[in-house]
Amino acid sequence: MKIFIGKWRLLIASVVILSGCASNQSQKLPKAQLSPDVKYQIQDFDIDLSYSLNVPNFLDEEHTETIMAAIFQDKLNKAGLLASASDQNVAPVSIYIDYKRVFAGEATPFPMDTVTPPKFIYSITSEIDGEKVSIFQSKELMVTSYSGLRDMLKAEKNVSSDVDYSIFVASNVAKKLIDLTLGDDNSAYNEDIELELTAYANSVIRDFSNKTVELSDHNYIPAVITDDFVDRLNSNDVKVRKGAYKDIQKHWLNQPEIFDLIESKLLSTYQSDLSEKELSEAKYQMETLARSGLIRYQDTLIKITKEAKQASLKNAATGELDTLTSRHIRASAIHRPLPDGVELDWNQHQIFNMIRSNDAYLQKRGVKTVYKKYPKNPIFLDELSLSLDNSVSRSKYKSSSNADYHAWICRVLGLSENKKYKEKLDYVALNAREKKVRNFAEEYAEELE
Repeated sequence: MKIFIGKWRLLIASVVILSGCASNQSQKLPKAQLSPDVKYQIQDFDIDLSYSLNVPNFLDEEHTETIMAAIFQDKLNKAGLLASASDQNVAPVSIYIDYKRVFAGEATPFPMDTVTPPKFIYSITSEIDGEKVSIFQSKELMVTSYSGLRDMLKAEKNVSSDVDYSIFVASNVAKKLIDLTLGDDNSAYNEDIELELTAYANSVIRDFSNKTVELSDHNYIPAVITDDFVDRLNSNDVKVRKGAYKDIQKHWLNQPEIFDLIESKLLSTYQSDLSEKELSEAKYQMETLARSGLIRYQDTLIKITKEAKQASLKNAATGELDTLTSRHIRASAIHRPLPDGVELDWNQHQIFNMIRSNDAYLQKRGVKTVYKKYPKNPIFLDELSLSLDNSVSRSKYKSSSNADYHAWICRVLGLSENKKYKEKLDYVALNAREKKVRNFAEEYAEELE
């Protein structure tokens, strides 16, 4: 499509924006001055979605971008700034949004699946005679309001809030471009979110739900592990049973045979007058259920908070509900099925999923385990090498939150004695956004010479 630039002019001043190639150097672009009769053709609309926890059922990057792009286009269209085939003074416009979804308590040992106001940075750029120019580069911003759409969305509360935040961000970006083009006092921007947009957002949520159902793998842990714990839990010796509870809590397990057994034992006693030893075991049982991270035991713990005969058991159950919630977030990542063609034992299965999670705690735990126990495992090394690609992302949030993890990957790849990773480390040494990662990449690339 031919682009007519018309009255666009360049300012001599430059503005610093995020580099499109995610190198460690910021790119300075000339700044465009806009004419009020310009129309825009949306050339690119890209977002980088960053989050520190793998909370199930929230929209992924693709679907978040779909909603934001639709809202942005709708706002421009209603303001009369979206180009049609007959317009002459047309300029291409590209939008980039660096967006960080934030969960309550994500930096603590007890994260929650509740979204809080996100952070975002965005840039609006165009082209004049093939040269990239800046229209606007924002500072880091935080959502301070919302569109009101969350009350109309047919989705779970937190997901509705997350979608509503996305709509706010896209509307904010659109308003900035409209104001820069038509003036801050223009009346072309419409604050209303119409019912058609509500229906559209709901359709995106449904589409995501239909495509992303990924059940946990309940069959990857060997039966011999399950049978051993079941035998110990059924022992007549309370010391043996308590030892089993402690050992179960040391691992990420999800076998119904184990946890349903614990649940049944707990439900058979919680309304009785328990001796000191029986009360101690009941608390072990609740703690073990909570540390499973299996959300289906939430109703049992809630029941105990309300119906247990002894107050200390009610109080303990209340505390374990928080543990269950935070562990559920990580268990959902740990127990995912492996990709087709990847075969690992059950411990390695969990390490692999730690590596490919978005949870900084799990990722660092996974890469350190590879470093100590599996330093030459090709499956782990290849997956770590793929993860290292994110170190050269133009996203500030993805790069900074994963800097320690990426530095550890450089160490592991460099000490692997596998020279195929040298090219990757050399590239990262030049292009990673974070200085720490560049330094580690350079140092450990030398190990492969």
